[in-house]
Amino acid sequence: MNDQNKKHTGNIVRLILLLILPIGISMVVGVAVTMLTYPGKAEPTITYFMKHPWPGLLFAAIVEATLAIIIYRRFSKSVFEQFSSSPVSGHIFRELLFGVAIGGGVISLATVVLAILGVYHPLGFGSAKGILVGFAAGLGAGVAEELLFRGVVLRLFYAKWGVLRAIIFTSLIFGVAHLGNDLSVAEVLGVIVAAGLFLNGVWFFTRRIWICIGAHFAWNFFLGGIFGMTVSGVPMADGGLIRCQMVGSDLMTGGVSGPEAALPFVITVALVGTIVLLIALKRVKISGG
Repeated sequence: MNDQNKKHTGNIVRLILLLILPIGISMVVGVAVTMLTYPGKAEPTITYFMKHPWPGLLFAAIVEATLAIIIYRRFSKSVFEQFSSSPVSGHIFRELLFGVAIGGGVISLATVVLAILGVYHPLGFGSAKGILVGFAAGLGAGVAEELLFRGVVLRLFYAKWGVLRAIIFTSLIFGVAHLGNDLSVAEVLGVIVAAGLFLNGVWFFTRRIWICIGAHFAWNFFLGGIFGMTVSGVPMADGGLIRCQMVGSDLMTGGVSGPEAALPFVITVALVGTIVLLIALKRVKISGG
């Protein structure tokens, strides 16, 4: 390996490690805010923070998203500047909205499927606090995780190995990264299949990160902030816009992990993700892998 390749590899490792940092820092912020909000009650643990997400999750999400954007803007150029072909710039706001529409649409469809199967039961309106918790869940993960996994990992894998292996490897890594959510293997498998296909598929529409941020934000926000279901292990005790009850076995409801570990939800999103991916690949005329 020559000096130039060593330097480029070092830049990649540095960017990835730096983009992991906001996730850890946000957890510290969330735990600290939770302890200040519930003095004498809150335990200084991530578990307590995740079970009592308001208002700590909102502060954590703002810190996480802000740091991730700063790091990506500061250090990503040295990683991608040597690419022979980079996607042209696009309309950021339009792509964000397109991502929100796609993400919100697929979660709404999956919720309808759960309702038809008798798993999802709306109980009435939820709370403004729940809507804000859902918003925070979408903001933090939507920005930080997408900058890392689609903004760096998928883009690098695609440049090196083509479409198929890039999607497979990114999906596997993205799924395993969710193992920290209640140590749920079911959620990991659900994320690998559903989110892997859908979010990676969305990226190929533009090969830019904005549409992915919008889609991931909408995924979490609609799941928790609108429909009131658990988001990656974060319980929505007060609901979102809607309060709900999930009825059935863990296989159908996802248990403590929420719908991301539920079979009907995973199948629905995976099918839509496959369609999105095929349309995206045809649209941008990508081949290989």
